[in-house]
Amino acid sequence: MRALLGYLKALEDRIGLKNCLITLSGTGYTSYLATDDKNRTSRLKRELSETRITALINMYLTALYGSGEWIAENSNGRIYLQKKTIEERKLSLDKVQREVANFLKGASGISYAIAASDIPQSTDLLAKSIERSVHPKYAADVYWSVLPSWTLTDVKSWQSSTISYCALSITFLLFLVLMRDIKRNHYEVRDVRDIVRVICSILRIRPPTA
Repeated sequence: MRALLGYLKALEDRIGLKNCLITLSGTGYTSYLATDDKNRTSRLKRELSETRITALINMYLTALYGSGEWIAENSNGRIYLQKKTIEERKLSLDKVQREVANFLKGASGISYAIAASDIPQSTDLLAKSIERSVHPKYAADVYWSVLPSWTLTDVKSWQSSTISYCALSITFLLFLVLMRDIKRNHYEVRDVRDIVRVICSILRIRPPTA
């Protein structure tokens, strides 16, 4: 919010907000660093340990394919498998990715999990957003997220406090269109596609049909 206010102030100082069209729309997925709320009761508290998730996945794959280090990294909703272990066991990377994703889907507190190999064929909007926003060179093997109201916790050896991440169902993108003589108005938006229609009508251009 502070960053958004900074943008608005800069626009006001430089060109004036009356000459700007500002719209907000959601991407549908994000996570953010949250403060520890000491007032939450234990009954309402829902926590998930990132370290425990990694250990459980490693135990699950060990039960399926034998002992070994199966997880190279698990951080911020991205799991990178240990490719060397998979190659040594002569396993299909796609199959192991799906095994991990299916395991996560059955875990408490997990709202979403998908194997990287399934993303290109998926019609899911979140999968498409991942495909568009991640470079193939840096793509993870499995993507996952926690349910809203759940807190992802992990205690690091160099920290005395708990790092908490809260899942959100939506985040905001800021679009700025600089024009003259824009009149302030409220537009009815019932569907995300209405945002495009409204902006196109203000800009006096034909809306896209695809």
